Amino acid sequence: MVVEAAAAGLPLVLSELPVFREHFAEGAILAPSRGELANAVRRLAVDQEFHADRARAARTIARRFSAASSAEVLFALAPEPAHRRRPKGEEPP
Repeated sequence: MVVEAAAAGLPLVLSELPVFREHFAEGAILAPSRGELANAVRRLAVDQEFHADRARAARTIARRFSAASSAEVLFALAPEPAHRRRPKGEEPP
């Protein structure tokens, strides 16, 4: 849901969790507490320039997670497809 929101141009306000920090730190607002999450949302609501800046940053993040770039990563990490594997000792046709 985070990437979908980013692709829609919604500013990202996220809990400061390691996984969010790893993938979204350069474009999201990371808040360590509920109070800071609320403050970030309030600021986005009243500061149009800040909102526009964070929306641009979110779209930039979303491009890194496009279907094409995700597929490239998965194919690079995936082992040979199961339908192509042969039991040990079996010769190719």
